[in-house]
Amino acid sequence: GRKCLVISPLISLMNDQVSKLALLRIAAATTHSASEGSNTDEVIEEWNQGRLGLYYVSPERFMMPGFQDFLKKNPPSYVAVDEAHCIAQWGHDFREEYRSLGLIKKALGCPVIALTATATPEVQREIAASLGLNAPLIAIHGYYRSNLKFRAVMESSKRKRFEKIADLLKNFSRESRIQGACIVYCSTRKYVEALNELLLSRGLPSAPYHAGMTAEDREKNHRRFREEDRIVLVATNAFGMGVDRPDVRRVIHAQMPGSLEAYYQEAGRAGRDGAEADCLLFFGGNDAAIHQFFIQESVASLPPEQQEKFRRHREEKLRLMTRYAFGPSCRQRVLMDYFGDREVLEGGCKVCDNCRETDTIPISPERPPLWESIRQWRATTARLKKVPPYTLFWDRTIDDLCLRRPQTMADLVEVFGIGERKCQAFGEELLQLIQRFEAS
Repeated sequence: GRKCLVISPLISLMNDQVSKLALLRIAAATTHSASEGSNTDEVIEEWNQGRLGLYYVSPERFMMPGFQDFLKKNPPSYVAVDEAHCIAQWGHDFREEYRSLGLIKKALGCPVIALTATATPEVQREIAASLGLNAPLIAIHGYYRSNLKFRAVMESSKRKRFEKIADLLKNFSRESRIQGACIVYCSTRKYVEALNELLLSRGLPSAPYHAGMTAEDREKNHRRFREEDRIVLVATNAFGMGVDRPDVRRVIHAQMPGSLEAYYQEAGRAGRDGAEADCLLFFGGNDAAIHQFFIQESVASLPPEQQEKFRRHREEKLRLMTRYAFGPSCRQRVLMDYFGDREVLEGGCKVCDNCRETDTIPISPERPPLWESIRQWRATTARLKKVPPYTLFWDRTIDDLCLRRPQTMADLVEVFGIGERKCQAFGEELLQLIQRFEAS
């Protein structure tokens, strides 16, 4: 029979998939560092006899010379590389070992398929080149998730973010008709610990997850997440690949991630059962500064000749993530465009905050002082001109002004909702207002 070798990055992911296949009575197995011993010889014998349909291994195991010799004698019908975005050198989940998988074609000469939920056109090209795929068929579909409601809320105060998240989750836990889990993502371990403590103090069934915890504690909390109703897991991106609980009803980002790939990978863990789910992003404050710090740390670890290119690459990812947070367009459409989905979403998704007139999540965003200054100037100017304030420009334009802080007319014309005519009418006053604010 046909047999497939699957290369996968995580032990927990391989174990979960083998368990599910066993329930479907599909012959599958895995061997890895945590499974050494009695079952390895048994699995290899099953493979040799052609009784194993799917054999899961890590890239590290595949690269072992002895294992490649074994495969040459007993080759697979084809190879599947799972979570293939790990190949991308500057992707969000880069794995050094994945870079060596171009050996597959040379070593085994069999067909190769690469699979991932998050690959931009740039990453798709890198995957194809690294694996030595010749004119591969590239199938892109499914970035639109009709059951997900995407929202973004500007909130600079950490304390107020914590309070709003606690209130949201308290309301969620009271709704008896809703079962399922929630994930709250944070950028740092310190943020995870502090938010988890607050949620516990409010009586919520919360548990932390980050790389600074012991393997035993992480596994215990992962098990709670898999098994308990209404569990809230507060996590860094260490809680990542292989998270496939279908009834995650809410994914909250307590801090803005560093790229749209990371955001979509994490937010997309909501509502995999097809039922309605919320994806809420908090942004503002020092979120971007945290990621600038991470970029600096990463740059320092690279050879000097790679540093500038890497910095520009990561800073552009961060800029696009920030633009998504502040932006006025349908959030699902922005994500689809970013990942190269060819499906056209006419008229937007109809349910994200940018597609709806009112935000159904009961959160009123806190605005920074510059935002209030511009809003007051707009109100005064609108009164003088005897028109409603929104006819001058929308709140989204004020958001973009606060983000970009334009210093010249050329900068100003790049701001959302301000074309050349509005530059001529209001440009000088707006630039003076921003300059006065920054000088104060």
